[in-house]
Amino acid sequence: MVRRITDAKYAGALECGGTTPLFPDATHRVIPKRGRVRALQTEFTTADAYTFERELEQLHPDNKNVRPKIRQELQELRDRNLLLHVGRNYWRLP
Repeated sequence: MVRRITDAKYAGALECGGTTPLFPDATHRVIPKRGRVRALQTEFTTADAYTFERELEQLHPDNKNVRPKIRQELQELRDRNLLLHVGRNYWRLP
């Protein structure tokens, strides 16, 4: 889910011309892609993660607490140092 969010944010940055960050204090990673260099958006919000709520509800129909589970998983990724919590509802890949 996190990978899909950051990839989507990268694609959105390209559609906007690729020069304006999606967050004012956005951090980017530069990675090579087929001989080119591109910036990968590394920040997202909890609301971005909630966009997967319907998809997760379909994958797990017995789970009636999808939003709390999304928050819990973000916190677990933070505790494992796989995500950084940079502010209320803001997350960053390390």
